[in-house]
Amino acid sequence: MVVPTHVLSDAPSAPPSDEPSLLPSPMPSDELSLVPSKQPTPSPTPSPTAKPSSKPSVSPSVLPSDEPSVLPSDEPSVLPSDEPSVLPSDEPSVLPSDEPSISAAPSISEVPTSTFWGNPRNSAFSPLSTDDGTDVETITLDDDATAIVDIGFAYNWFGEDLTHLVIQSNGQLFMDTSNDSTFSSVVSIGDYSGSRIAFANTDLNPSPYYVGAGAVKVGRKSGADESFEVSFEDVKWYGSDEVINVQVELFPNGDIIFCYGNGNMAGNDYYGNPLRMAAGVENFDLGKAFPIPDDPFHSDGITTEWPTDSCWKFQMP
Repeated sequence: MVVPTHVLSDAPSAPPSDEPSLLPSPMPSDELSLVPSKQPTPSPTPSPTAKPSSKPSVSPSVLPSDEPSVLPSDEPSVLPSDEPSVLPSDEPSVLPSDEPSISAAPSISEVPTSTFWGNPRNSAFSPLSTDDGTDVETITLDDDATAIVDIGFAYNWFGEDLTHLVIQSNGQLFMDTSNDSTFSSVVSIGDYSGSRIAFANTDLNPSPYYVGAGAVKVGRKSGADESFEVSFEDVKWYGSDEVINVQVELFPNGDIIFCYGNGNMAGNDYYGNPLRMAAGVENFDLGKAFPIPDDPFHSDGITTEWPTDSCWKFQMP
């Protein structure tokens, strides 16, 4: 009887060929030994690690050249490009564009009118007098009349230098010397088609031929207190015995002070309507209107109550 041996010469062993061995080298002999010591151990020779070339090693840095880093030059940074900064050059700043500033406003009149008004110190109505060195001149004005007068200096009217202006008998100053309108109607500040300073726009009668008509005077101061004043003193309403006292003072920088003395608006006008007047500053050419903002004036600059012993200062923008 032939006893089969363990030597297989013609048929390969199943583990070495059909199944890849996990050992680094084949068995040293043709006989399949069951003794593990005959197989070379991994320890004598350093075998390559499981991840030397075919698979990326764990040891390389997170920032290799083959793998894009979060912050390489090839990948845009989060802040510079993917997320625009609040203040980049390509993106307008919040204040300059999204929030318009005061200087970018299309019209000064869009700013609250109270911004340009204040209460002047040490101001009150007082009849013009030469005692303080003021050069006083009486202006003869008939009912519904005008007169061109010399200011005495270059007055800043919204950036334009004026040397002359028009006094109208119905409580107004016209900045255009060609304006000889004598209308007596009360016109709201902002509705007049001309440039004016209305200190008592109403139907007045300062005619010297009218008994007790009062007087219209101008005063010019020089030096550090240089100014130009127009004063209506005890001037009567047309068709009424009620009188008013009011002054308007202009300064070279454009500022204007309105001061009201004694006055009465309890009666009716010539046509039987309640007395009323308008006051404020209006530049028709620029489309600007600045009514006196406080009581007793309404938002359109009209009042039916005389503002006795009150002064306001308009600051030229």
